[in-house]
Amino acid sequence: MTTIQISDDCGFTLIETIAVLVMIGIVSAVAIAGYSGGSSNLYTVEAALKNHIRHAQSRSMFDDDVLWGIQISDDDDTYWLVQEENGTVTASPQSAWGADVADMIDSGKADTSLLNVDIDNAPGDAIIFNSMGVPFLGSSSGAQLTLTDSTIELQDNNSNNKRTITITPETGFVP
Repeated sequence: MTTIQISDDCGFTLIETIAVLVMIGIVSAVAIAGYSGGSSNLYTVEAALKNHIRHAQSRSMFDDDVLWGIQISDDDDTYWLVQEENGTVTASPQSAWGADVADMIDSGKADTSLLNVDIDNAPGDAIIFNSMGVPFLGSSSGAQLTLTDSTIELQDNNSNNKRTITITPETGFVP
């Protein structure tokens, strides 16, 4: 009679399993870093511009005398905070930003080209917010309520990635 011996040698050891998981983690980290394409500047500029638009809207809603907005120039890739008083739109001083953005600001203008990001298709007039936070183009004397979404396109010069900022009409919501 022959005896059959069952071996318990099948499967992976704990050390082999951990080694495989570590290698998968390293490969994933390298792949994710390569996939981002170095467009972190694009996302930084997008977040900053969105916050500055929201800042202008907030100031308009809480300032009784002055309406606030953003003027964007896609010619030289800059934008700045503006104030509208008695139908006249003027650039506000650097101190009006209310936050430490001196690394991006030159004479009160935020220059996105310093981070190799271009601004395209920006509205020609300033985007001003009324006391209810509703956006309109131009000054309040010649106010033209935005009837469609106002869009601003950002493009990273290094990777050609693009992002679009949309200002929703009637509410001024910036998703």
